[in-house]
Amino acid sequence: MTQAGKCDTCRQRKVKCDEKKPKCGACRKKDRACQYTFGKISALVLEDPNQYTGHGKAKVAPHTVPLQPQDGFRKVEHSEGKNSTTPETSSQSEDMHSLQLFPSRPSSHMLVPSIPQMSSSQNAVLAARYIHVMEAQYGGFNPVSIDGFWIGHVPSRIGTSPVLDRAVEFMLDSFATHWDSSHRKQVAARMSKGRALKVLRQALDEDGNGVRDDIAIASMLHFAAEVYMGVDNVDWVLHVLGVSKMLTQGNVQGLDIDLLWSLVDGLYVDEVSEAMLEGRSSIYDTEFYINYTYDAVLKSTTSSSMTLFDQLSRAVMHVLVQIPRLTFYVRYAICHSDNPRSLQAAVFLAQQLWVFSPDELVQRYFDGAVTMTSIPPGPDIADLIQESFCFDTVQSLILITKYWRFRVFLCGILQRLHREFTNAQPLVLGMLPDLETVVAEDLKAATHLAQSLQSALSFSSSLQLVPLRILSSLQVSIGTWIRHIHRLRLLATDTDLDPSLELINAQRIKVWVVEAANRIHDTWHVPRSEESAFEVVLDIATGGEIPEGIKRRLEWNRWGFGECDSPKANEAKSRSLQVNSKEGPNSRIGHLFKNISVVGKLGENMVHDGVGHQGRVAAPNETWWHASIWPGTVRRAYEEELA
Repeated sequence: MTQAGKCDTCRQRKVKCDEKKPKCGACRKKDRACQYTFGKISALVLEDPNQYTGHGKAKVAPHTVPLQPQDGFRKVEHSEGKNSTTPETSSQSEDMHSLQLFPSRPSSHMLVPSIPQMSSSQNAVLAARYIHVMEAQYGGFNPVSIDGFWIGHVPSRIGTSPVLDRAVEFMLDSFATHWDSSHRKQVAARMSKGRALKVLRQALDEDGNGVRDDIAIASMLHFAAEVYMGVDNVDWVLHVLGVSKMLTQGNVQGLDIDLLWSLVDGLYVDEVSEAMLEGRSSIYDTEFYINYTYDAVLKSTTSSSMTLFDQLSRAVMHVLVQIPRLTFYVRYAICHSDNPRSLQAAVFLAQQLWVFSPDELVQRYFDGAVTMTSIPPGPDIADLIQESFCFDTVQSLILITKYWRFRVFLCGILQRLHREFTNAQPLVLGMLPDLETVVAEDLKAATHLAQSLQSALSFSSSLQLVPLRILSSLQVSIGTWIRHIHRLRLLATDTDLDPSLELINAQRIKVWVVEAANRIHDTWHVPRSEESAFEVVLDIATGGEIPEGIKRRLEWNRWGFGECDSPKANEAKSRSLQVNSKEGPNSRIGHLFKNISVVGKLGENMVHDGVGHQGRVAAPNETWWHASIWPGTVRRAYEEELA
């Protein structure tokens, strides 16, 4: 009779085993190694059934994912050659020391005791579901690859932390609702959300002096899950801001430099957009992040310790996170025109960003990652723009469109400086590039963004995540065409030139971009945006005055609720304002996640009551900044620290 509990050594030797632990009698007698692993799930092995020879042998090596807790932090390899990471230099390790990031291993005292851990079989199922989503099965497109390589770290960590396991479960259930929006799937996703938020709240309450890496990764999974459930709500913004606060506060335990960068790279663009609308600097515009990305801007060649993709990513971040500060300087200079120092500060920063723009790096990367196709961006403008870009990877598309987004922002701000300060000292404005050069670069970047849409749509016809990711950059380019139309009209008035044909063409492209953006809105069931709304917001982005109406809405929507005259919204906001933070040194981040807990608790209660509605107060109809250019604002919980 076969013994099921034999040790591995006796099983291999095919001898009898007394099954004593930690070492059986036969192994102890001969001093052999003795382990009991038979029947225990220790790894998930994935093989492609189509990659076998006629004799049943695998043509390619299987992909193995360990499911047991491991020392340190295991990095999952990926095949994206240009996105692969390399070991950092010692100087970068010293930079990380300044952030007080210390490696740690998952241990029992880090787990939330009130939440039962999943069994090994449940972990295996959860890991299999997650890896199934990661596979390139949606028209050759990996749906979660747009978030960065940190998603590859998740399978090896399943089973080590309840907060991470529940977040994975929520993300998978939410992803299922994107394909099947039935009531049953919606309820399952909302129940998963309630469980995941409960564990997240408890983990933050009990963590004390720092935030663990599993909490940061879990929050990123919450962010992805909320997007799958619908971008028309502001719940996903809470997680974006929460993780941003963790990463800038500098006490996340267990993150190495590569993982930190992967998280930051997927977050800072949304936070930059919000900062511009609020009229403040980005929270990533700090000494650490500016210094960390500065070397990437200075290096003319790629070093052995940094790929071209990594170098360009950091160079783009270096300039893009400083745009909100430049916008603030310009707005301040306009309001204080009698103070020459305010104009000098704005001009100096604008000139620095123009010089530090990574144009050469972009061109080098562009030549190897992008090809031209004879397909126009759209039939309505086929006679104006005849070709489109074809990007080799999703990451290349996102990275290069970030750069063009920066160029549109910077060119818009420079044009405002030339327009508002025509009587300024020539020595001051002489530091800036001439207006004709700025206009040409503005039009070039906006045209390139339009040429990128077809590639974004081609990655997957059924899962429109990539168009959603570049939606805000596409909408930013509307400002270019608005500025160009205004300039052409002034030119026709002030001179004898007839720019009527060029004016008509600019208007056609502007209308097409607005319609293309709204079609992406339709795909994600988001209300369409009017052109007038874009004009207001894009004027703010270049240093224009923030209207009082938007200020009031920002003040209210920082909490993620609806109109001020809504009784339910008033009640929900009052509940949020009553939340205190007596949990300890980590309470400042706790403030933000307490707002998440209010929203999550409402959702959990509604699900248990059998109500098929989302657990949040409905957002107002005029929410064009939520899912369009701007991700919404909910930063009041820790605004004092950012002042």
